[in-house]
Amino acid sequence: MEYQIPEPVPEIYISKENISLKERSSNSKIFWRLSTQEVNSKNFEPTETPNKNKENNELKSYLTFGGGTFIRGKWQPFYPLFGCNAWRACFEGLEGINAFAIYTKEQIKKKYWSLDYDFTGMLGYQSTNKNIFDHKFSDYGLRDGEHEGTFGVIGIIPTIRVSKLSNKIPIGIGLGIGPSYSFGTRVVEKPYNFSSLVSQINAEVNIPISKDKNTSITLGLSHVCSFLGVLNDRGRNLSHHWYTLGIRKRL
Repeated sequence: MEYQIPEPVPEIYISKENISLKERSSNSKIFWRLSTQEVNSKNFEPTETPNKNKENNELKSYLTFGGGTFIRGKWQPFYPLFGCNAWRACFEGLEGINAFAIYTKEQIKKKYWSLDYDFTGMLGYQSTNKNIFDHKFSDYGLRDGEHEGTFGVIGIIPTIRVSKLSNKIPIGIGLGIGPSYSFGTRVVEKPYNFSSLVSQINAEVNIPISKDKNTSITLGLSHVCSFLGVLNDRGRNLSHHWYTLGIRKRL
C-alpha cells in the first residue's frame, strides 16, 4: 500500500462573530474572575494604608475633667531629681481640694507628637499658713482666716504632647506653659500684692484605657506664679501648685 502525504490543515481564523454564545460566556467569566482577583490583590494594601495614615494625622479635640489637691512643698523644676519636691511626689502636706476642666485642640500633628492649645480652668479651696519658700504667714501679722479661701485660674496653655513613649510603652506625656488669669483669694502671695496675670505650667502623664485610645486617665502637676516669677526671686513668693487626676475623652 502506497503511503500518501496528508494534505496540510488549512489555518482557520475565527472572528468574534464566529464565537458561540456559550464560549463567549465562559471566556467572559474567566476573564472577570482573573481581573477581579488581580484588582483586589493590587488594591488591598493601598486602600487600607491611606485611610490609616489619614486617621493618625487627623487633628482632634479632647475634653479633660477631674479633681485634685494643692501641695505644700518645693517646686524645683530645674533639679527635679534632687531633694524633696513636687516632681518626685515628695511634699510637706496636701491642702484643700479643687476641680478642673481642659478643652484641648490639636494644631500641629506629626505621627507621635503634637502641638496643642489647652483652654484650661481650675477652681478650688486652699488653706495654708506657708508659701513655697516656707515663709510663715503668721510672721506677717495675718489675722485668722486670711490664709484660706477660694482660688481659681483660667488660661490658654500651648502644650507639646507625645502620644506614646514607645511601641511597648503606650503612655503619653505632655508639657505646656502659657498665660493665665487668677482670681479669688491667693493666700500664698502675702505680704506682696501681685498682678492677676500669672504664668501657668502644666505637666501630665496620659494612660489610655480604651482600645481605640479615645479615652484615657491623666495624672497632672500644675503650677502658677507671678508672670515673670521664673526670672524674679521676689515674684516666686506668689506660687501655687497642685496635683490632678482626670479623665480625657475625644470629642
